[in-house]
Amino acid sequence: MGLFTSVLFARGKGDISTFPVKSWRSVNPRRFNGSIVRAARQGGRWVQNPLLIAVRYLGNPNVGYIRITRKDNRPVAPTRSTVTVFLGDFLDDAVAGSWTEFIMRKSVHSRTWRLTRIRMAFLGNRINSPRAFLKGPLP
Repeated sequence: MGLFTSVLFARGKGDISTFPVKSWRSVNPRRFNGSIVRAARQGGRWVQNPLLIAVRYLGNPNVGYIRITRKDNRPVAPTRSTVTVFLGDFLDDAVAGSWTEFIMRKSVHSRTWRLTRIRMAFLGNRINSPRAFLKGPLP
């Protein structure tokens, strides 16, 4: 995974994506996968694009920095994809940024994608905060 990487979107100042991810918490994707299945039955097109699935999961974050990358297992007709989203410049000054990684597989029977794993970590913004993404709680 990762041979075919592209930065799909980046907005804001500073690049928090350069900080290491040292620990993360896993989020169970089962509930959101249920949303994907329901949307597919209703003809939703967003379920056919890993980027749109990640954006839909995150909603409309009120942040000043966004960086989204996508890594596919092959350049044409990928069957596995990883979308990584960095968010920064939160209204909450205790949080400098967040890192969310969405690991997906394409469904064998349809053109839709399913989340197999979601991992999240946060970058603290306090004087004593380590300069790395951690699963929390933030100091």
